[in-house]
Amino acid sequence: MAVFHDEEVSSVDQRFAAMKGLPTPVQDEYPMLISCKSAAATFPLQILLDCLAAGYQPNAWIDAKPHCRNFKRIKNVGIGFTCTDRDLVSKLGGLAVKICGRSFTVKKYSEYNHLYWVDVLLSDDTTPSDIWEYFTLHGDQPVLLQSSFSKNAIHSRHITVYFSSQRVPACLLLGPDDPIREITVHNHVCIVTHKLSKFNRVTPTSLLKRTQRAASTTPAPASSPDSPIDAPRSRLRNAQPLITRCSPHCRVVQRSRIRI
Repeated sequence: MAVFHDEEVSSVDQRFAAMKGLPTPVQDEYPMLISCKSAAATFPLQILLDCLAAGYQPNAWIDAKPHCRNFKRIKNVGIGFTCTDRDLVSKLGGLAVKICGRSFTVKKYSEYNHLYWVDVLLSDDTTPSDIWEYFTLHGDQPVLLQSSFSKNAIHSRHITVYFSSQRVPACLLLGPDDPIREITVHNHVCIVTHKLSKFNRVTPTSLLKRTQRAASTTPAPASSPDSPIDAPRSRLRNAQPLITRCSPHCRVVQRSRIRI
């Protein structure tokens, strides 16, 4: 504390003294992610960091810890952090770490991961080249298109489109918090899923219309007939009176003709 009361100490030195508890700034930082959606949704950041700092983690993770920083919990995604050593980045990719008793994998580093991306569900008559042309014509040229899912040389038809910055492309926004969930390419509708999960709460227009159309054509349920228990009562209510006369001297007896 003495440095802050010494008038001869410059403001620059005081700044360094105040920030000495933070990691030393470096030029190279590589963004990485531990894919643990369930853990990130369940536990606070302190619990997650306690697990990552524990001694039961793999040796490769323990050795890399001094070069990892800026940990943050990303809702519905996992734990984001940066690594300052390029060689360690390659070693961490694919490594399994334990968090709250479960194993989760560190995603392999990609220079595109920190960029904004969208998943595009292609219609039957739309190609990836059509998607490239669409975004380029709208002023947001993609830097990478790849299959959304790939496993052992098996690739999905639907694609992920990466853009050149971390911002949401202007052509995918009607307003600051009004995302576009579908695009029309050559008269064919393609559904868009955003990197930002909050934007995916908006239902695509075509799906909304389809749901409303299905609801309007659903026939109303027919009224159910009387149950066996209620049937006699119903017949009793609807029965016609029958008048019989025993003899001229008998009283008129009124009863109901009931068929059960």
